[in-house]
Amino acid sequence: MFKLYFLWFVGICLSLFDAFEFDVHVINIESFGAKPDDRTSEVVSQNTRILESSLKEGSNKRIVVPNSGIFYVNRGIYIENLENSVIEINGILSFRYGYEYEARDEYERPVSCLSFVHTKNVTFTSVSDNRGMIDGGGRRWWGLPFWGYVERKEDRPFLLQMNRTENLILEKLSFHEAPFYTIKLDNVNGVVIRYVSIVNRRTVANFHSWLDLSAFNTDGIDVAGHNVHVHDVDIWNQDDCIAVKDNFEDGISSNMTFERISASGLGLVIGSIGNTHVRNITFRDSILYRTVKGLYLKFRISILTSENSGIIENILYDNITIEEPMQYGVWIGPAQQAGR
Repeated sequence: MFKLYFLWFVGICLSLFDAFEFDVHVINIESFGAKPDDRTSEVVSQNTRILESSLKEGSNKRIVVPNSGIFYVNRGIYIENLENSVIEINGILSFRYGYEYEARDEYERPVSCLSFVHTKNVTFTSVSDNRGMIDGGGRRWWGLPFWGYVERKEDRPFLLQMNRTENLILEKLSFHEAPFYTIKLDNVNGVVIRYVSIVNRRTVANFHSWLDLSAFNTDGIDVAGHNVHVHDVDIWNQDDCIAVKDNFEDGISSNMTFERISASGLGLVIGSIGNTHVRNITFRDSILYRTVKGLYLKFRISILTSENSGIIENILYDNITIEEPMQYGVWIGPAQQAGR
Protein backbone atom coordinates (compact mmCIF):
# COMPACT_ATOMS: atom_id res chain seq x y z
CA MET A 1 0.00 0.00 0.00
CA PHE A 2 2.80 2.44 0.82
CA LYS A 3 4.14 1.99 -2.74
CA LEU A 4 0.85 3.23 -4.19
CA TYR A 5 0.88 6.26 -1.91
CA PHE A 6 4.52 6.92 -2.81
CA LEU A 7 3.96 6.74 -6.57
CA TRP A 8 0.88 8.93 -6.19
CA PHE A 9 2.93 11.47 -4.25
CA VAL A 10 5.73 11.55 -6.83
CA GLY A 11 3.23 11.90 -9.67
CA ILE A 12 1.56 14.84 -7.97
CA CYS A 13 4.92 16.53 -7.31
CA LEU A 14 6.03 16.17 -10.92
CA SER A 15 2.67 17.33 -12.23
CA LEU A 16 2.78 20.42 -10.06
CA PHE A 17 6.36 21.16 -11.12
CA ASP A 18 5.59 20.71 -14.83
CA ALA A 19 2.44 22.80 -14.56
CA PHE A 20 4.07 25.61 -12.59
CA GLU A 21 4.43 28.52 -14.98
CA PHE A 22 6.95 31.28 -14.49
CA ASP A 23 9.04 33.61 -16.58
CA VAL A 24 12.35 31.86 -17.12
CA HIS A 25 15.59 33.77 -17.40
CA VAL A 26 17.99 31.80 -19.64
CA ILE A 27 21.69 32.15 -18.80
CA ASN A 28 24.18 30.51 -21.16
CA ILE A 29 27.47 30.70 -19.28
CA GLU A 30 29.50 30.92 -22.50
CA SER A 31 27.49 33.94 -23.59
CA PHE A 32 28.38 35.55 -20.26
CA GLY A 33 32.11 35.02 -20.75
CA ALA A 34 32.90 31.44 -19.69
CA LYS A 35 35.53 29.80 -21.91
CA PRO A 36 35.73 26.09 -22.82
CA ASP A 37 38.87 23.98 -23.19
CA ASP A 38 41.10 26.38 -21.26
CA ARG A 39 42.48 25.24 -17.92
CA THR A 40 44.69 28.22 -17.11
CA SER A 41 44.14 29.49 -13.58
CA GLU A 42 42.70 32.80 -14.82
CA VAL A 43 40.08 31.13 -16.99
CA VAL A 44 39.21 28.49 -14.37
CA SER A 45 38.60 31.25 -11.82
CA GLN A 46 36.58 33.26 -14.34
CA ASN A 47 34.44 30.24 -15.28
CA THR A 48 33.81 29.56 -11.60
CA ARG A 49 32.68 33.13 -10.91
CA ILE A 50 30.34 33.13 -13.91
CA LEU A 51 28.74 29.79 -13.04
CA GLU A 52 28.35 30.62 -9.35
CA SER A 53 26.90 34.07 -9.99
CA SER A 54 24.49 32.62 -12.56
CA LEU A 55 23.20 30.14 -9.98
CA LYS A 56 22.95 32.79 -7.26
CA GLU A 57 20.99 35.41 -9.18
CA GLY A 58 17.55 34.59 -7.81
CA SER A 59 15.20 31.86 -9.06
CA ASN A 60 13.04 31.09 -12.10
CA LYS A 61 15.93 30.56 -14.49
CA ARG A 62 17.63 28.10 -16.78
CA ILE A 63 21.41 27.96 -16.48
CA VAL A 64 23.02 26.36 -19.55
CA VAL A 65 26.48 24.79 -19.86
CA PRO A 66 26.63 24.46 -23.65
CA ASN A 67 27.97 21.54 -25.63
CA SER A 68 30.97 23.47 -26.92
CA GLY A 69 33.76 21.82 -24.94
CA ILE A 70 35.04 21.32 -21.39
CA PHE A 71 34.36 24.12 -18.92
CA TYR A 72 36.92 23.88 -16.11
CA VAL A 73 35.86 25.29 -12.75
CA ASN A 74 37.04 25.29 -9.14
CA ARG A 75 35.29 23.25 -6.50
CA GLY A 76 33.49 25.04 -3.68
CA ILE A 77 30.47 26.31 -5.64
CA TYR A 78 27.89 26.81 -2.88
CA ILE A 79 24.29 27.81 -3.62
CA GLU A 80 21.41 28.52 -1.22
CA ASN A 81 17.66 28.91 -1.77
CA LEU A 82 17.49 28.11 -5.48
CA GLU A 83 13.90 27.56 -6.62
CA ASN A 84 11.92 26.84 -9.79
CA SER A 85 15.02 26.50 -11.95
CA VAL A 86 16.75 24.20 -14.42
CA ILE A 87 20.48 23.52 -14.60
CA GLU A 88 21.13 22.23 -18.11
CA ILE A 89 24.56 20.66 -18.64
CA ASN A 90 25.06 19.75 -22.29
CA GLY A 91 28.85 19.82 -22.42
CA ILE A 92 31.36 18.89 -19.72
CA LEU A 93 31.66 20.67 -16.39
CA SER A 94 35.04 19.65 -14.98
CA PHE A 95 36.66 20.04 -11.56
CA ARG A 96 39.82 18.36 -12.79
CA TYR A 97 42.07 21.43 -12.58
CA GLY A 98 42.38 24.60 -10.57
CA TYR A 99 41.16 23.58 -7.12
CA GLU A 100 42.88 24.56 -3.87
CA TYR A 101 43.45 21.94 -1.21
CA GLU A 102 43.06 24.45 1.64
CA ALA A 103 39.41 25.27 0.87
CA ARG A 104 37.39 23.66 3.69
CA ASP A 105 33.90 23.83 5.16
CA GLU A 106 32.78 24.43 8.75
CA TYR A 107 33.46 20.76 9.57
CA GLU A 108 37.04 21.07 8.28
CA ARG A 109 36.22 18.86 5.31
CA PRO A 110 37.32 19.79 1.78
CA VAL A 111 34.44 21.80 0.32
CA SER A 112 32.25 19.90 -2.14
CA CYS A 113 32.61 20.50 -5.84
CA LEU A 114 28.93 21.50 -6.07
CA SER A 115 26.83 22.12 -2.96
CA PHE A 116 23.17 23.19 -2.80
CA VAL A 117 21.15 23.96 0.36
CA HIS A 118 17.41 24.71 0.66
CA THR A 119 16.38 24.11 -2.96
CA LYS A 120 12.86 23.61 -4.25
CA ASN A 121 11.61 22.58 -7.70
CA VAL A 122 15.05 22.25 -9.26
CA THR A 123 15.98 20.06 -12.24
CA PHE A 124 19.46 19.01 -13.36
CA THR A 125 19.24 17.80 -16.95
CA SER A 126 20.78 17.69 -20.43
CA VAL A 127 19.41 17.98 -23.93
CA SER A 128 22.61 16.57 -25.45
CA ASP A 129 22.35 13.23 -27.28
CA ASN A 130 25.42 12.00 -25.37
CA ARG A 131 24.33 13.31 -21.95
CA GLY A 132 26.13 16.14 -20.25
CA MET A 133 28.96 15.27 -17.88
CA ILE A 134 30.15 16.39 -14.46
CA ASP A 135 33.78 15.37 -14.04
CA GLY A 136 35.19 15.34 -10.51
CA GLY A 137 38.84 14.79 -11.39
CA GLY A 138 38.95 12.04 -8.82
CA ARG A 139 42.34 10.60 -9.75
CA ARG A 140 44.12 13.62 -8.30
CA TRP A 141 42.34 12.99 -5.00
CA TRP A 142 42.66 9.21 -5.02
CA GLY A 143 46.43 9.60 -5.37
CA LEU A 144 48.77 6.70 -5.85
CA PRO A 145 47.04 3.33 -5.43
CA PHE A 146 46.78 2.39 -1.74
CA TRP A 147 49.24 5.07 -0.64
CA GLY A 148 46.78 7.78 -1.67
CA TYR A 149 44.16 6.35 0.69
CA VAL A 150 46.65 6.01 3.54
CA GLU A 151 47.71 9.59 2.97
CA ARG A 152 44.29 11.22 2.57
CA LYS A 153 41.70 8.68 3.77
CA GLU A 154 38.29 10.40 3.63
CA ASP A 155 39.72 13.89 3.38
CA ARG A 156 38.22 14.41 -0.08
CA PRO A 157 35.28 16.44 -1.45
CA PHE A 158 31.84 15.20 -2.49
CA LEU A 159 31.06 15.74 -6.16
CA LEU A 160 27.41 16.85 -5.82
CA GLN A 161 25.97 17.50 -2.36
CA MET A 162 22.41 18.63 -1.69
CA ASN A 163 20.83 19.28 1.70
CA ARG A 164 17.23 20.18 2.55
CA THR A 165 15.92 19.72 -0.96
CA GLU A 166 12.30 19.45 -2.04
CA ASN A 167 11.11 18.29 -5.48
CA LEU A 168 14.41 17.52 -7.18
CA ILE A 169 14.83 15.92 -10.62
CA LEU A 170 18.27 14.68 -11.62
CA GLU A 171 18.35 13.19 -15.12
CA LYS A 172 20.24 12.53 -18.36
CA LEU A 173 23.70 13.23 -16.92
CA SER A 174 26.93 11.31 -16.47
CA PHE A 175 29.09 11.67 -13.35
CA HIS A 176 32.76 10.68 -13.65
CA GLU A 177 35.60 10.28 -11.17
CA ALA A 178 34.10 11.57 -7.95
CA PRO A 179 36.87 12.35 -5.44
CA PHE A 180 34.66 10.96 -2.63
CA TYR A 181 30.87 10.34 -2.68
CA THR A 182 29.33 11.09 -6.08
CA ILE A 183 25.76 12.20 -5.26
CA LYS A 184 25.12 12.94 -1.56
CA LEU A 185 21.51 13.84 -0.71
CA ASP A 186 20.51 14.73 2.86
CA ASN A 187 17.13 15.71 4.31
CA VAL A 188 15.36 15.46 0.95
CA ASN A 189 11.69 15.07 0.13
CA GLY A 190 10.42 14.28 -3.35
CA VAL A 191 13.38 13.19 -5.51
CA VAL A 192 13.49 11.57 -8.95
CA ILE A 193 16.82 10.36 -10.38
CA ARG A 194 16.62 8.79 -13.84
CA TYR A 195 18.77 8.07 -16.91
CA VAL A 196 21.97 8.84 -15.04
CA SER A 197 25.40 7.17 -15.31
CA ILE A 198 28.03 7.09 -12.55
CA VAL A 199 31.55 5.91 -13.45
CA ASN A 200 34.34 5.84 -10.86
CA ARG A 201 37.13 3.67 -12.28
CA ARG A 202 40.88 3.44 -12.14
CA THR A 203 40.98 0.89 -14.98
CA VAL A 204 38.69 -0.44 -17.68
CA ALA A 205 38.60 -3.93 -16.15
CA ASN A 206 35.16 -5.58 -15.93
CA PHE A 207 35.79 -6.56 -12.30
CA HIS A 208 37.02 -4.85 -9.14
CA SER A 209 40.71 -5.51 -8.70
CA TRP A 210 42.58 -4.29 -5.63
CA LEU A 211 43.90 -1.51 -7.86
CA ASP A 212 40.36 -0.40 -8.68
CA LEU A 213 39.21 -0.67 -5.07
CA SER A 214 41.96 1.70 -3.97
CA ALA A 215 39.56 4.43 -5.18
CA PHE A 216 37.47 3.64 -2.09
CA ASN A 217 34.52 5.70 -0.75
CA THR A 218 33.40 6.63 -4.26
CA ASP A 219 29.76 5.91 -3.41
CA GLY A 220 27.25 6.30 -6.23
CA ILE A 221 24.01 7.68 -4.73
CA ASP A 222 23.74 8.19 -0.96
CA VAL A 223 20.33 9.45 0.09
CA ALA A 224 18.56 10.27 3.37
CA GLY A 225 14.99 11.54 3.46
CA HIS A 226 11.59 10.68 2.04
CA ASN A 227 9.76 9.89 -1.20
CA VAL A 228 12.59 9.01 -3.55
CA HIS A 229 12.35 7.25 -6.92
CA VAL A 230 15.56 6.20 -8.70
CA HIS A 231 15.23 4.30 -11.97
CA ASP A 232 17.10 3.45 -15.17
CA VAL A 233 20.49 4.27 -13.71
CA ASP A 234 23.86 2.58 -14.31
CA ILE A 235 26.70 2.70 -11.78
CA TRP A 236 30.25 1.34 -11.70
CA ASN A 237 32.13 2.40 -8.61
CA GLN A 238 34.33 1.18 -5.77
CA ASP A 239 31.97 1.44 -2.79
CA ASP A 240 28.21 1.48 -2.14
CA CYS A 241 26.41 1.76 -5.48
CA ILE A 242 23.23 3.03 -3.83
CA ALA A 243 22.96 3.58 -0.08
CA VAL A 244 19.93 4.59 1.97
CA LYS A 245 21.42 6.51 4.88
CA ASP A 246 20.54 7.85 8.32
CA ASN A 247 18.30 10.91 8.22
CA PHE A 248 19.32 12.96 11.23
CA GLU A 249 16.80 15.73 10.47
CA ASP A 250 13.75 13.78 11.69
CA GLY A 251 15.27 10.38 12.46
CA ILE A 252 13.58 8.54 9.58
CA SER A 253 14.39 7.70 5.95
CA SER A 254 11.32 6.29 4.21
CA ASN A 255 9.35 5.54 1.05
CA MET A 256 12.03 4.95 -1.57
CA THR A 257 11.97 2.84 -4.73
CA PHE A 258 15.03 1.88 -6.77
CA GLU A 259 14.37 -0.01 -9.99
CA ARG A 260 16.03 -0.96 -13.25
CA ILE A 261 19.46 -0.34 -11.81
CA SER A 262 22.57 -1.78 -13.48
CA ALA A 263 25.41 -1.58 -10.97
CA SER A 264 28.71 -2.99 -9.80
CA GLY A 265 30.55 -2.01 -6.64
CA LEU A 266 29.59 -2.75 -3.05
CA GLY A 267 25.96 -3.23 -3.92
CA LEU A 268 22.45 -2.03 -3.15
CA VAL A 269 22.77 -0.93 0.43
CA ILE A 270 20.84 0.05 3.51
CA GLY A 271 23.21 1.77 5.92
CA SER A 272 25.21 1.92 7.79
CA ILE A 273 22.36 2.70 10.18
CA GLY A 274 22.72 3.72 13.81
CA ASN A 275 20.17 5.35 16.14
CA THR A 276 17.71 6.18 13.31
CA HIS A 277 14.87 4.46 11.44
CA VAL A 278 14.76 3.28 7.80
CA ARG A 279 11.50 1.87 6.45
CA ASN A 280 9.53 1.16 3.27
CA ILE A 281 12.42 0.72 0.82
CA THR A 282 12.17 -1.31 -2.41
CA PHE A 283 14.92 -2.46 -4.77
CA ARG A 284 13.63 -4.31 -7.83
CA ASP A 285 14.23 -5.38 -11.43
CA SER A 286 17.96 -4.74 -11.27
CA ILE A 287 21.22 -6.44 -12.16
CA LEU A 288 24.58 -6.49 -10.39
CA TYR A 289 27.44 -7.79 -12.54
CA ARG A 290 30.74 -8.90 -10.97
CA THR A 291 29.98 -6.73 -7.98
CA VAL A 292 31.96 -7.02 -4.75
CA LYS A 293 28.82 -7.27 -2.62
CA GLY A 294 25.26 -7.54 -3.86
CA LEU A 295 22.52 -6.90 -1.30
CA TYR A 296 24.11 -5.25 1.72
CA LEU A 297 22.45 -4.20 4.99
CA LYS A 298 24.87 -2.77 7.53
CA PHE A 299 24.60 -1.41 11.04
CA ARG A 300 26.55 0.64 13.56
CA ILE A 301 26.13 -0.62 17.11
CA SER A 302 28.23 -0.50 20.24
CA ILE A 303 29.33 -3.79 21.80
CA LEU A 304 28.67 -2.37 25.28
CA THR A 305 25.48 -0.35 24.74
CA SER A 306 22.53 -0.18 22.38
CA GLU A 307 22.59 3.62 22.16
CA ASN A 308 23.69 3.51 18.53
CA SER A 309 21.22 0.86 17.45
CA GLY A 310 18.74 1.60 14.65
CA ILE A 311 15.65 0.08 13.03
CA ILE A 312 15.43 -1.20 9.45
CA GLU A 313 11.99 -2.49 8.43
CA ASN A 314 9.79 -3.17 5.41
CA ILE A 315 12.67 -3.67 2.99
CA LEU A 316 11.96 -5.49 -0.28
CA TYR A 317 14.52 -6.82 -2.76
CA ASP A 318 12.52 -8.12 -5.73
CA ASN A 319 13.85 -9.66 -8.97
CA ILE A 320 17.52 -8.80 -8.41
CA THR A 321 20.06 -10.66 -10.58
CA ILE A 322 23.59 -10.99 -9.18
CA GLU A 323 26.19 -12.38 -11.59
CA GLU A 324 29.58 -13.61 -10.33
CA PRO A 325 29.80 -11.63 -7.07
CA MET A 326 33.40 -11.24 -5.96
CA GLN A 327 32.63 -11.49 -2.24
CA TYR A 328 29.04 -11.93 -1.01
CA GLY A 329 25.76 -11.95 -2.86
CA VAL A 330 23.93 -11.07 0.37
CA TRP A 331 25.48 -9.60 3.49
CA ILE A 332 23.65 -8.46 6.64
CA GLY A 333 25.82 -7.32 9.52
CA PRO A 334 28.30 -4.73 10.77
CA ALA A 335 29.72 -2.29 8.26
CA GLN A 336 33.08 -3.24 6.72
CA GLN A 337 33.09 -6.74 8.20
CA ALA A 338 34.36 -9.10 5.51
CA GLY A 339 35.36 -12.35 7.21
CA ARG A 340 34.17 -15.69 5.84
